[in-house]
Amino acid sequence: MINDISAFKKKLYGGSDVTIDFVGDSITWGLNHCAANETFVSRFAELLAKNFDFRVVRYDGTVESEALPLAGFEGPFFVGGEKEARQAAVIRNGVGGNTVRRALRRKQDFTGKMPNGKNADLIFLMFGINDALSSDKSKFVSPETFERDYEELLSVLNSEDALVIILSPTYNGTNYPLDAYATVSKKIAAAHGLPFIDTHALWINHYRKWRRRFGQGSWLSKSKTDACHFSPKGASKTASYIFEEFLKLTRE
Repeated sequence: MINDISAFKKKLYGGSDVTIDFVGDSITWGLNHCAANETFVSRFAELLAKNFDFRVVRYDGTVESEALPLAGFEGPFFVGGEKEARQAAVIRNGVGGNTVRRALRRKQDFTGKMPNGKNADLIFLMFGINDALSSDKSKFVSPETFERDYEELLSVLNSEDALVIILSPTYNGTNYPLDAYATVSKKIAAAHGLPFIDTHALWINHYRKWRRRFGQGSWLSKSKTDACHFSPKGASKTASYIFEEFLKLTRE
């Protein structure tokens, strides 16, 4: 069940292998402004290897088009841990331009068997950047539609034997406010009894009007026109925050 945290905790702290899937948009994909081993998903995998008795490997989704499912996966890439330890697989399952509705059209990417041949035990969901993108009518939806689409996505995932953790959308400058979409993310999580990590709050608390790069300084890419994609530093800070909250949620 998507809200059975006790079952996941038994796997995490027991002798089981674990498969963790990060599903989202270009923020989850993470490339162009970060190398493959600098994305927030990769940094999370490193923290998992340092803090648990896992041999951690990473699989990276490959993207052909934002309108299509993943072309496939690359990996496994060794992240860290002892060779003889149980295995944790971390899957980077992001497609640039994805909304919740677009994710539903590629549900085969994150349901059923993952590239390691196992079903996911934990699925992180992060959406909202593109759903809130009012300048692109092919993506933009109201917060109310965002909520309905999220409900449909969770109904699809309810048939999976995985815990779901919802991450709020991070940041997209001040022209595309995400507060309402972060609020919906939290509301949806509460309605289904799901763990929620407020990554939007992390970025809002870091924002300072006087900072360069849309008020985020070194956390954002160096592009003068890009208000949402992470620099390696922003990815690392986000991964650390998610991991700290993950530990709070899953402590024995």
